[in-house]
Amino acid sequence: MQLRLLIWLAAEPGTLAPWLALAVSYLVHSLVWTGTAALLVGIRANAFSPATRHLCWKVALFGPLFSAIVAHAATGSVERSPASPVYAREFAVGQPFSSSESSLAWLLGAFGPAAMVLGALRFTGSIYQIRRRLRGRVALTDARLLARVELLRARMGVHRVTLSECDAIGSPLVIGAVEVCLPRGPLAALTDAELDPVLSHELAHLERGDGWWFPVVGALQAVFWLNPLNHWLASRFRESAELACDDRAVELTGNPLGLARALVHVATRAPSARRPSLLPSIGHSKSALLPRVRRLTVASPERVQRTGRRERVWALIIIAAPSALLSMLSIRVLPAQVHAKTTLSSSERSVLADGVSRAMDEQSQRLAELGQRAERVASLLAAADQQPAAAQDGSSEATRVLELSQELRHIRATQLWLEQRLAAAPE
Repeated sequence: MQLRLLIWLAAEPGTLAPWLALAVSYLVHSLVWTGTAALLVGIRANAFSPATRHLCWKVALFGPLFSAIVAHAATGSVERSPASPVYAREFAVGQPFSSSESSLAWLLGAFGPAAMVLGALRFTGSIYQIRRRLRGRVALTDARLLARVELLRARMGVHRVTLSECDAIGSPLVIGAVEVCLPRGPLAALTDAELDPVLSHELAHLERGDGWWFPVVGALQAVFWLNPLNHWLASRFRESAELACDDRAVELTGNPLGLARALVHVATRAPSARRPSLLPSIGHSKSALLPRVRRLTVASPERVQRTGRRERVWALIIIAAPSALLSMLSIRVLPAQVHAKTTLSSSERSVLADGVSRAMDEQSQRLAELGQRAERVASLLAAADQQPAAAQDGSSEATRVLELSQELRHIRATQLWLEQRLAAAPE
């Protein structure tokens, strides 16, 4: 199965076609992956746990990029064989490409890579800003917090945890694979029953590897920012990750109300704190706090704790199934057929002029021959008309006159046609 995009933009195929074909292929693949994941999550909204939904959004984010690259590499991007340019534009012989069309083609060909470079630069700037904000963090020394984290770490099976604290953040953050950075102040007023769900939530991020996944998703979103589906999927990815960690914290502590009170406490103590989207944070989005609190206070503990490992496996299989078909679907650019030459060299113009001159000479000679032949036929016709039997129908003389008359008319028609061609020929 193969889609062909017939397009020509006054450029050589090697400059524009690969980027255009890969970009359109990636967009088509992204539509299929996102549609499949959204349909599956929508149908199973009441049955899928946040961890399963998180897996669906993660696969929908990274699956299209992989399948588009594989399909593009396997089938190529430019159709090399000649074909009729149904949707392409043709230029008449001798009409050169205008400079404005060539400039537009160059701009379109460079826009995709330039947009990716711009997104990468913005992502690098965001990483730099986060590092600046966290530059002043120090190792955590609070004995109570250290004891609670150690107890929870042993229960979860997390092998290593590094704790730090920083004044520049308003809620806990997970940094990398092992570090949890806590804000100074907001957590001090929490009781142990409220503190344990918060710390369990952050350790769940470490357990799931979100400290690496969040920056990777941020990089994908930044580099391919022209794809609007990436922004929607990244938002669902982060929201479902927070809900999955809420479920893990409730599973460990059995205290959903304590986690709900802690969420409200963090939101009220740090209402204007900036929350970087590249790092997992318990208070990542203020707009999502209210649904999370409502979910924790209204849903039953059994409903919140369900993880559904089997359902995640089936969801992965269902979403990944289209990849087998997508690996054969790619966009190929078919360049238009342009006439061979728009300019001629001096030697070629000389050869062409010689050929035209010879053709005109041949036609002139042919006209002279036809004129001589017409004179001979006219004299024969006049002599035949003088015979006495020429006026008698059916006689041999009358038949001879008729044949000569038809031959003379044919010669004069041919002469007229050649004279018109000579008159229409370029000088």
